[in-house]
Amino acid sequence: MAFTKKTTVATKASAPKSSSGCDQFNKMVSERAYYIWESMGKPEGKDMEIWVKAEKELRSKK
Repeated sequence: MAFTKKTTVATKASAPKSSSGCDQFNKMVSERAYYIWESMGKPEGKDMEIWVKAEKELRSKK
């Protein structure tokens, strides 16, 4: 399954489960990953790679 506006990955197992601060960060990652995925032409099978790229981008901005 690919990224969608409402769900980011086929399973949410890759996203850490914890407090609301992390929930907010995961939402930001989800949104960024969606736009990365879209800009890459919506490739299949790259969910984890795109999620990690989005996380790295957001963490580098802190």
